[in-house]
Amino acid sequence: MKLAADNFCDDHHAIAPQSGPPTSQHAQAKAIMLLTPLLLLTAPAADEVTSLPGYAAKLPSKHYSGFINTTAAGGRPMMVHYLYIEATAEKAETAPTILWTNGGPGASSMFGIFVELGPLLMNENSLMTDEYKKTGVPTLYKNPYSWTNVGSVLMFDWPPPVGFSYCDNNASGSGYSCGDWDDSRMAAVQYAALKGWFDLFPERQKND
Repeated sequence: MKLAADNFCDDHHAIAPQSGPPTSQHAQAKAIMLLTPLLLLTAPAADEVTSLPGYAAKLPSKHYSGFINTTAAGGRPMMVHYLYIEATAEKAETAPTILWTNGGPGASSMFGIFVELGPLLMNENSLMTDEYKKTGVPTLYKNPYSWTNVGSVLMFDWPPPVGFSYCDNNASGSGYSCGDWDDSRMAAVQYAALKGWFDLFPERQKND
């Protein structure tokens, strides 16, 4: 289907073509049409994390944290938490996307991110610093061997309610609040979460 910018305004109603100089409404409509492809290729600004407790410096790369709605796949209201950390050693636009998920099931994938492979880690010294003694917040340290040296890292907290994921619009539900799990249900929710994430980050669909 072909859309004509001249016949498309910001309230989505068709308007009759006019002769003479374009009106401000026409100019606004053209701008929307021209910017739409760019907006569709932009990571969700509302999900960007600009700082982390325990780390005073600028983050090594862009971090994003948010939720993917997997209600249809899960059979009940269900939100899966994701954390996405862009590559640090090469451009995120071309770096491969690495999916990390902790085992279990029942362990938050954030454990691996912040203890094993992420760009900022907690270790045995995290509870010994002056800042920790003042604030009670463990200190994060840069990890020279981070997986973000070779790609961008994506993780999910699954199956819900592991980590920050939750069901039934209740983030404080019990560990059984999302019902029973089997391989078929888990596969459906994982696929829905991945598809939902790529809908948020369409520019990463070719980063394999």
